[in-house]
Amino acid sequence: MQFRPRGGLIGIDPHLITGGGRGFVGGLRRGGSFETLLMVLMPKIRSAMHLDTIFTRIGQDECLVYPPYFLERSRALLNVVRFDLRHENLHTTVQPGLLGALRREGIDLKILLILGLPGEPRDIAQQTIDFIREVEPTNVSLSMLCPIPGSEVYANPARFGIKINPDVTFDKYLFAFGRFDDDEAAPRFFEYEKVTPFGESMTTDEILENHATVQRFLRDEKINF
Repeated sequence: MQFRPRGGLIGIDPHLITGGGRGFVGGLRRGGSFETLLMVLMPKIRSAMHLDTIFTRIGQDECLVYPPYFLERSRALLNVVRFDLRHENLHTTVQPGLLGALRREGIDLKILLILGLPGEPRDIAQQTIDFIREVEPTNVSLSMLCPIPGSEVYANPARFGIKINPDVTFDKYLFAFGRFDDDEAAPRFFEYEKVTPFGESMTTDEILENHATVQRFLRDEKINF
């Protein structure tokens, strides 16, 4: 994966880094097309056979990631070896986590957060704020869950313990994506049953307050505001 004109990103079995991995790096250096290579040391499990299964590019500037492997406070955090290919002698450093490594390469991190998901813990607002502080993104899009027509949540709301408000038309759902003034609340698209398949739920008021808490944090930190 190429993360900038002369920067590459790959995943590799840690046991191969001194063999095939070094040979791959040597080939890149001789080719002269790359200046930097970030090599993610992958876990030995089938669901993470390749980097793109846990760090998937979904657009020109977008990737879908599996957070446990990339958050610095996670026990499953994957280390990264940075190769500087510009020198005659190969320069390497080991760095804790890909997101931080990308930041240090000058890559802007933009994240999309969705609140109101089934099974959220009651401290989700604080967990979200801690996550933002850790990742240090340059841009945050904060949204509420929208059970839009065509989605599994909309088609089978009982499976998620959700009761959808039939009086809210689809065009109103757009207001879930954005910001609200202090005296303005997000529309109430749905509510959860008191007990859902994921356990006891929060009330709609609690979910909206979580959204407001995170939004206030973003405003105070001057992120997107």
